[in-house]
Amino acid sequence: MPIKSTGCATCRKRKIRCDETRPKCHRCKTHGVPCPGYRTPAPGEVKFHDETHGIIMQYGGGRGAGQGRRLSADSGKGSSIISWSSSPDVLNTVEQEIDMSALFLHPANNGGNPLDFASVYPTPNYIPSPALEKSQIYSKFIDTYLPKRIGAQDAHFSFLSHILSTPNLRPEVTTALDALSMVQVGSTFKDPGLLRSAVKSYSSALTGLVRTIGKGENALNDDYVLATVNLLASCEFFDEIAQMGSGWSHHIQGSQQLLKARGPESIQSRLALLLFLNMRHGALSHALIARKACFLGTPEWRAVAYRVPVVDNSTLLYDSGLQIPAILERFDVLEAQAEKSLEDIDALLEHSRRLEAEMRNWFLEFQRGAEIGGIMLWSLADVDCFSTFAGLVSDRTITEFFAFPNFMIAYLVCVYWDLMHFLRTTIQKLHMARHRIDHDWYPEPGEMVVEEELLEYVMNMCRCFAYFCEPMSSSTGQIGIFLPMRTAAIYFTTRGNWTYLKWVGAVRDNVFVKGMHPPQRQSNRSCAGHLLVQISE
Repeated sequence: MPIKSTGCATCRKRKIRCDETRPKCHRCKTHGVPCPGYRTPAPGEVKFHDETHGIIMQYGGGRGAGQGRRLSADSGKGSSIISWSSSPDVLNTVEQEIDMSALFLHPANNGGNPLDFASVYPTPNYIPSPALEKSQIYSKFIDTYLPKRIGAQDAHFSFLSHILSTPNLRPEVTTALDALSMVQVGSTFKDPGLLRSAVKSYSSALTGLVRTIGKGENALNDDYVLATVNLLASCEFFDEIAQMGSGWSHHIQGSQQLLKARGPESIQSRLALLLFLNMRHGALSHALIARKACFLGTPEWRAVAYRVPVVDNSTLLYDSGLQIPAILERFDVLEAQAEKSLEDIDALLEHSRRLEAEMRNWFLEFQRGAEIGGIMLWSLADVDCFSTFAGLVSDRTITEFFAFPNFMIAYLVCVYWDLMHFLRTTIQKLHMARHRIDHDWYPEPGEMVVEEELLEYVMNMCRCFAYFCEPMSSSTGQIGIFLPMRTAAIYFTTRGNWTYLKWVGAVRDNVFVKGMHPPQRQSNRSCAGHLLVQISE
């Protein structure tokens, strides 16, 4: 039996002799490449027992004997060896390279079976158990949570990267980050020990957050408090947390209360600005679902987004998009009135037309920029080109989907189509309301909203789903499906299009198989209400 090399992963891959210097070998340093460490511990390295250190309890979870491929290995007699050879470089290093072309637009070649995410992301050769190293968990978290082809820099990913690279975080921030990392990795690799540890970390972070907020007014201006709330909100997408957590909606409301209480002038630090830009994603989705105006759509708060060094397409799209929920709320108030005035309808129509013009101009500029850069925003591809989606969803009602050059393009155009569907549907209803009052009035030909337009927005969103389900898009892609899928389901239901509604149901039931589902608006527990009370005092 051949003896396995004890050298570092990089030297083994390059097939050169490793000097096995710890924590990093000199060979890697000489060649200017990161050294990911070793798959076996060095003799004499520190040995811990399960219950003698909080880290072991926090990250070890339990000795789950999960079936098939899983992240952790069984431990021996209640003890484990932890290597302290990790470094920040490990966060950006995977011991086994991933062939990116294998994750993007290729025909299914696995006998028709769904592509298992756990089989795509390589498992490190040596992972101590039950105490998984934090750096290894974070590395796997990045691999499985963040998209592989992000394209333009986006604040959502910058926020997570910034937090991961920040030393000496507040305890509740660290435990919230641990909870998100472990529930993501545990769900992907079906590791019950990690999932149990994620729940413990979530509870600990929530308790620490409430304690910090209760200390007084200064805590409300603390960037780390805001960071904790945002991380906990992301945890709520996962079944393991959602069944005992306080609800995504409550965390979003809590973070908005915190931000609003601070005021726009408080957004000065880099972390605060990254948090603010990141929060706009969730705030917009929540406001569209609730059909309530969001304070982030007011002029003073929209101006904060322009403090970034470079104003990108996401900043411009959200500048207009965050104003649309106010249109929806005003329409709902108007619709509830027994007597509607032409003045109120015309005022709302004028505001809606202005926002529509802004949105269309954004899209034209977005297209023009892509053309200048020689980029095709999307192309149609057969469903079999998306092997994961094709394996999971057998319903072939839709057989062609959009392929995108990178994740950010896919995300932004999908948000644009969703916003336009909300806005143009409202304009259509305003036209009807005005015509009912003045039977001689008709909208101008260029302003008419025809059913084909609304259907096109919905179908365009549906054609994004396959791309968002591929491992290339990671869990962030699945989160990006939640709102468009809801929009499509409502549209098909109201139009009685049962074939497409059944297809949306098939996507919902078969795609979300990695411990993640769309959040519910109502919380099943009251702890978030307590958090909101603490914030409002």
